[in-house]
Amino acid sequence: MRILMTADATGGVGVFAGELAEGLRARGHEVRVVVFSPRRPRLQLDGAAIWAPFRLEWMDENGAAEIPAAEAEAGRAFLSHMGRTWRPEILHSNHFAYCGALAGVPTVLTVHSDVISWWHRVRGVAPLDNGYQRWYAQLAREALECAAVVVTPSEVAKNDVRARWPKSGEIEVIPNGRTMEGIPSVPKQPVALAVGRLWDAGKGIALLGGLDGSGLELLVAGERRHPLEGWEAAVPAGTRWLGSLPAEELQQCLAQARVYIGTSVYEPFGLAVLEAALCGCALLLRDIASWRELWGPAAVFYANSRQLEQLLQRAAREPGWAESLGQAARLRARQCYSAVRMAEAYADVYQQAKGGG
Repeated sequence: MRILMTADATGGVGVFAGELAEGLRARGHEVRVVVFSPRRPRLQLDGAAIWAPFRLEWMDENGAAEIPAAEAEAGRAFLSHMGRTWRPEILHSNHFAYCGALAGVPTVLTVHSDVISWWHRVRGVAPLDNGYQRWYAQLAREALECAAVVVTPSEVAKNDVRARWPKSGEIEVIPNGRTMEGIPSVPKQPVALAVGRLWDAGKGIALLGGLDGSGLELLVAGERRHPLEGWEAAVPAGTRWLGSLPAEELQQCLAQARVYIGTSVYEPFGLAVLEAALCGCALLLRDIASWRELWGPAAVFYANSRQLEQLLQRAAREPGWAESLGQAARLRARQCYSAVRMAEAYADVYQQAKGGG
């Protein structure tokens, strides 16, 4: 089967797309990935990946819809041209904006996150009533109606979609998967690592400011600069910022870290947590519904900075406790979030979409 897939270079969608494309090719499918990004992505693009220089649908323009809408239309035209030349059998869109962009080709839509749920979970209120938000809500509604199959990476994400767009149809849940080969076999160090975009309030990195790890060095990896506005977020006091690391360097850091700190307020899945689990890190995660669903007894959850500080201090005092948590996380990751299983599930969904498209 020939599959054209959209991706982007912000967050885990690009990693997800690369992992899935590799798994599908191993099953005999042809896959091309279009990476949307206003700037040339740092992702390593293989010969079947193409850069599309357009901004993403969540990139608000001071509350106005004109520029995001025009960029979305330009992106759809870009995909349409590819569709005419390559003739895929399935469009796998990881964005609302590109659902249905190929006439006569069924779309599988994966909803990794959405702006409206971000507002509710991060700000605790509905989004502002402006032109952009009205455009986005309608864009998502039309995409959900257009898609042959809709997928989310967790039950919590599915429930978010249904809460925001009650008329959306059936939604499949396929957890993300990850393959990490060549993880260095090195002793764990007294280090606690958090990963996330520092400029995104949804990632909650600011929570780390001023924490007393009592023997654990607190490290942060992630982008500080906002992709459109250009301002840089502050590095939390008492932490050391590593920058936005390439995948190989991040894997090395995770292999050495005793603890992974999940700080997100809104995270429908969280690939960095999965990567940390595969590297045997003890998972100390903010108590949000999606992580409770995904990691259950294989993680320890905290509700506030004081609880997190106490857990970090215990991990510093009791490396054996942290090691046992890391082993439980690795086992759950391998059992529940296999990249092979993810590719098999999506291959089945494509066949379903093609049959019903």
